[in-house]
Amino acid sequence: MNEQDAEELRKHLEAKGERAREAALIRKYGIDAEDYSRMLASQNGKCLICGSIGSVRWNPRAGDYQTQRLVVDHDHKTGKVRGLLCHGCNGLLGEIEARPGRPNAPVVSIGQGEPPCVDPTLTGEDRIRAVCRASWREHLADRVVLYLEGKLA
Repeated sequence: MNEQDAEELRKHLEAKGERAREAALIRKYGIDAEDYSRMLASQNGKCLICGSIGSVRWNPRAGDYQTQRLVVDHDHKTGKVRGLLCHGCNGLLGEIEARPGRPNAPVVSIGQGEPPCVDPTLTGEDRIRAVCRASWREHLADRVVLYLEGKLA
């Protein structure tokens, strides 16, 4: 394959990926790429909770670190889109919102194989603060509370 063919293939795959991404946004959240872009602009390109521009991840194909897009966060009960978050904050919310008895619910623990360090009976703001503390993100607890109350959007 010559360089021109390789470049055409790369562009084709990139366009195909963008079409698949937009279809997933519409299917999962009821928003399209323009809605995502407007949300991103309204948030100044930053996570609503921690203010980062996204997670950095090693891409072995590119042989370099790349910034991952912010993810769409939504309320799992209502389906309403709440905002765009970095992968770390989105995972943190998943831990906060996990409930005992739910299959495969994430459990916050200090290290692999250690018992959970968050009391599963905690609810509301107490649970948010306990999960943030256990995840070494205690400094974000106030912002998480505001976010979940809809006051950071």
